[in-house]
Amino acid sequence: MVKVAVLKYLTIGYAYDRTINKLRVGGANSHEIMLGIQACPRGEKKGIKCSAYD
Repeated sequence: MVKVAVLKYLTIGYAYDRTINKLRVGGANSHEIMLGIQACPRGEKKGIKCSAYD
C-alpha cells in the first residue's frame, strides 16, 4: 500500500492484494487505486464550519 500527497488537498493511493488461500474463486489478485480530496484546509479550527458541507 502506497499513499502520496500530490497537492495540499489531494492524495493518491495504490494497494495490491495477493490471495494465497486455496479458496480463491473469482481471481487471485486485486489492484485498488484511491483518490482522497480534502474539502477544507487542514488545521482549521473546530468552531469554524466548512462551507463544502453547508
